[in-house]
Amino acid sequence: LSGREFKQITAFQYALWALDYHMWTMIQKYLPQEVPAQQLQELETKGTAHGKYFSLQGLTGALQTYVDNAAKWDYDQRAEDQWCKKVGGEQKLLPAHVVNEYCRADRPFEPCPSEWESKLTRTRKVPEIWDSTQSKHVNGSWFIPPSSKDGLGLSYAFTGAAAGCRVRVGDGANGGGLWSGPLSGATSKLSNPCGRRARSSWSG
Repeated sequence: LSGREFKQITAFQYALWALDYHMWTMIQKYLPQEVPAQQLQELETKGTAHGKYFSLQGLTGALQTYVDNAAKWDYDQRAEDQWCKKVGGEQKLLPAHVVNEYCRADRPFEPCPSEWESKLTRTRKVPEIWDSTQSKHVNGSWFIPPSSKDGLGLSYAFTGAAAGCRVRVGDGANGGGLWSGPLSGATSKLSNPCGRRARSSWSG
């Protein structure tokens, strides 16, 4: 979904690479006892074309750059590009399980959960995603743009309201769930694609 291609890698090794605890524990139950350690060692020794493990540093760095500079940039084209292209571009590369966490409306990223759940809600549904051809928000999916003119990392990025994700835009007073990239008008509701004049806060 992110456009990456992995060659000569097992499903278990991919789960390790993606840091997907739920996937690797599920697969591990069906492997001979010695195999998980062998495959882990092989992954750490050989790595992949995309590194030994997935890292969130690209996304956290892009978010921090936006938070540190958007107001200084007066929310101009630089802020718009940082949000839509940099933050959105990093979000497009997220493994499915991180997207699943983003799309949860029942739990924020902060405070960090104290223990792993036995199951992860596997959803990529987004209740509000901007469709520029209709000039309105529509129901959608994380990896599927609402139109040929829109796209994650192109015309929008995702953020959450108060009960959604760590990233908040405006007052964040509209409850849980996700909003897609419009950042216009310093209000709690996002209403235009990659707009400006938004107040933003991010922790972590």
